[in-house]
Amino acid sequence: MIEADAILRKMVAGMFTAEGYRVIDAANPEDARRLTDAASKPVQLLIATLDRDGEKLARVLHQNSALRVLDTCQRKAWRTLPWLPAGHQTALPRPFSLNQLLKAARRTLDA
Repeated sequence: MIEADAILRKMVAGMFTAEGYRVIDAANPEDARRLTDAASKPVQLLIATLDRDGEKLARVLHQNSALRVLDTCQRKAWRTLPWLPAGHQTALPRPFSLNQLLKAARRTLDA
């Protein structure tokens, strides 16, 4: 999960961890890349706003796994990633509740 706001990032990571997910959280795509490179298992779901750097990270992670992407975009800013199967990507426009985020993540993983 990539989120610049440290408080929000900790809150979301804690919620996902409490639900049984393993979470790698980072403030930016560069930190996320470093952390995911050191991870013992491939990333299954990337939760991030897919700006240019976020999309680059998604492309790298997709090479090593059946990646799913949940784009936490600004309202109406979402665009699909042509190199990722349609069923492996979704968007959740901001603002959203933590419960909405958790449900969207589960739906994306189950797709």
